[in-house]
Amino acid sequence: MWLADIKYDWRGAVMPLEAGSRYALFHCCCDFPTLKPADKEPLRKQWENAREGLRRKFADIYGEWPKSGNTHWPGHHMRDLWHGGNPTDLGNVMPAQPDIHGVYNEEYPRCYEGSAPWNSVGVDLPYSD
Repeated sequence: MWLADIKYDWRGAVMPLEAGSRYALFHCCCDFPTLKPADKEPLRKQWENAREGLRRKFADIYGEWPKSGNTHWPGHHMRDLWHGGNPTDLGNVMPAQPDIHGVYNEEYPRCYEGSAPWNSVGVDLPYSD
């Protein structure tokens, strides 16, 4: 499942260099076992306690964490907490538009249970330049 494709451009501060790359965020909904609610709750607390620091770390690399008005977008865990995902790993969390985050949360259960359309092979790349 392709979640996002971040285009990352930069300019050198000392030398007149420019470059760019893409960072594809994807997730395979495999057969990770689900956690018991009591085991998931500490992960949720970890995320809540680390959220602001993770947004600052994200900003150092990619720029400010996106907002809608004065409200930060939610962070989406690609390997979700219910399936044992790391709550504070920047490589496991990405900003998601609030309405799109709801779609992710609807589709993830379908992906984990192997339902269509997640039970078939998709395209090699989600974009073309």
